[in-house]
Amino acid sequence: EDIAIVTNIPGTTRDVIKEKILINNVPFNVIDTAGIRNTDDVIEKIGIEKSFAIMQLASVCLIVLDANDGITQDDEQIIKTIPNNIPKLFVHNKIDLINNNFYDIDYISANEEKINIYISAKKNIGITQLKNKILEIVGFLNNQENVFTARNRHLNLINKAIEHINSTSQYWESLEIIAEKLRYAHNNLSEITGAYSSDDLLGEIFSKFCIGK
Repeated sequence: EDIAIVTNIPGTTRDVIKEKILINNVPFNVIDTAGIRNTDDVIEKIGIEKSFAIMQLASVCLIVLDANDGITQDDEQIIKTIPNNIPKLFVHNKIDLINNNFYDIDYISANEEKINIYISAKKNIGITQLKNKILEIVGFLNNQENVFTARNRHLNLINKAIEHINSTSQYWESLEIIAEKLRYAHNNLSEITGAYSSDDLLGEIFSKFCIGK
């Protein structure tokens, strides 16, 4: 879908753009943010700060490169800002412009340092390999009866949510504390499924029920 203004002028994207997609029935939030660079534009700086904040929550980072240029010095500086614990996929786009025999190339190459995937978004080449690699990284094992293995971070968040829920049994006389414990559990689960604030939850409730004060 055409959901954002795109130009070749740096600094066009300033807000966080998020869309939900399914890859083999596994839900993903795909997020695009402001480009990271030095700028004097106050608004763009705020967008870049949001980029750093979103990166901390990512399950995988797609570093999209122009296959003609490879990794430039500017790219290297941006890559250094990505947290080391986040898996990275180096996606080399536009291979149709540099290789007439692009159907014969290996779409994926990997070593100890990085995973390279070669695609053409325009020609829809290498996209299946890209999707499969994303699924592999987040723990979806297609060869084991569609089992989805959560990352350690997800398991830790689930355990924290369970702890908060179980602890409510100690506070039956204080609904405020129980509500707060449930809010903590809700926040833990939101870090797995995608940001979902208490305002979002209230909006969902009021959209479906008629509730008095």
